[in-house]
Amino acid sequence: MNDPVFEIAIFVAKLVGYGFLGLWLLSIFVVVPEKSFKTTSWFGSKFMRILKPGLRIKLPYPLEVVDVSMSTKVQPIGVKVTSMTLDNAQISIQASVHYTPKEGSYYQAAYALENPEGQMTTYLDNFLRAQVKTLNVQQVFSSTTEFQQDIMEKLSEKFGEYGYKIENVLVGEPVLSEQMAKSYERKLIAEQEQQAAVAEGAALKTRLTMKAEAEGESLKIKAQAFKEFRKLIAEGNTEAIKTFLEDLHDGSLNAKSVLDFFAGLDEREAYRDAAAQGGKSVYIGGNGGGNAGNFKQEVGSAVTAALLAYEDSKPKGMVAVADTSAK
Repeated sequence: MNDPVFEIAIFVAKLVGYGFLGLWLLSIFVVVPEKSFKTTSWFGSKFMRILKPGLRIKLPYPLEVVDVSMSTKVQPIGVKVTSMTLDNAQISIQASVHYTPKEGSYYQAAYALENPEGQMTTYLDNFLRAQVKTLNVQQVFSSTTEFQQDIMEKLSEKFGEYGYKIENVLVGEPVLSEQMAKSYERKLIAEQEQQAAVAEGAALKTRLTMKAEAEGESLKIKAQAFKEFRKLIAEGNTEAIKTFLEDLHDGSLNAKSVLDFFAGLDEREAYRDAAAQGGKSVYIGGNGGGNAGNFKQEVGSAVTAALLAYEDSKPKGMVAVADTSAK
């Protein structure tokens, strides 16, 4: 006769056994999410294979154990570095790196590095500090593009062999402390003002040089024109004297007589031009011989003194003419 309690115990044990057997058999199924991969190992100690996204079948636990699960999405890491520049300015700069496990190198990505994110962060921090210390503030502000390129190249080279691909590197705009920013702004303003003054001085120098050169050329042209003018006068006088002398065959005139005639014409034209001036004009002439020069000087002095004495009482436009020609 069977004991009911014993039969119930047998039933429960079988149920539990079937349950464990079912769970054990279910361990052969592995779901790998999209944008990720998993690695398995033999008894958790020796690498076996890589499972890609989807429903995968493996050996039941503990024959084959899921060892590492990793996302293949692009992962960001970022650092903020505060350091002193070459010209002793405190400056902060931020940088971020976007990386992902490289297709075909999942084994290296899973097992080569213990903490890839921490190692990339340390490398990025050390690189930025080293660069900032060798540059002045202006160079740091103008070198963000070079920082990005250098970080991209060096991280790709260093971590590429560990199964990681550097997708992108971003370096933010450097930030000075408030006090340093104001000080540096004053420095830039002073430098710009100095550059503006130098530029203005150079422009003024250029203008004055060009003006002097232009005036020099103008004087050369005027001198050449005056030279041609005097040459034409001399040639005209020569022709006139020749004509005078050729028309008078009796010898009553000579070259000096003709020149004295022309001088008289010049003196009368001088009277006319002096009278045409709108103000106070004095003409003192004299072309005689003997003591004509002394006479001219004495008369000129007297006339000048008289004009100065009565300058204010003379009507506007009056012309004083003194002829000191020797009679």
